Amino acid sequence: MGSMLLSMACIGNDKQLTQTADQVQASEPIPMAIAHEPFQIADSLAIIRLEGEVKLYFVEKGDGPVADKNDFVEVHYHGMLSDGKVFDSSYDRAQTVELSMQTLIDGLRIALMEVPKGSKVKVIVPAPLAYGDSTPPNSIIPPNADLIFDVEVLGIR
Repeated sequence: MGSMLLSMACIGNDKQLTQTADQVQASEPIPMAIAHEPFQIADSLAIIRLEGEVKLYFVEKGDGPVADKNDFVEVHYHGMLSDGKVFDSSYDRAQTVELSMQTLIDGLRIALMEVPKGSKVKVIVPAPLAYGDSTPPNSIIPPNADLIFDVEVLGIR
């Protein structure tokens, strides 16, 4: 399946992170593992609501640069349906992925334009900013599915 995170272009809202960054608290670091356990959300973590009702939770906040719409990001990710069923995972393949911000699904791009390098986040992407009423080829993602991603931003170029 490779990188199921592909779709159309969109622009994020850079002001969202600066307005809510003081509310964000990092939890204990999550160890890297081949068999990835989904990132857990501590009760004390702030929910950042972005454009289009995308929800962003910082599990661990990095201090590196933030990607823009023309960058490539190196990530480890775990993609799930709202019932927890995994549809794709670079963790399961034990290999990071470099993705163009221009080819990510809209909701994931909106979120990652707010995430500094070195961060671990959980992103909830509503169906209209994921695949809407269509389904990606060879995927278990049904039409109109909200998607949940655990993403670790390892590099930006």
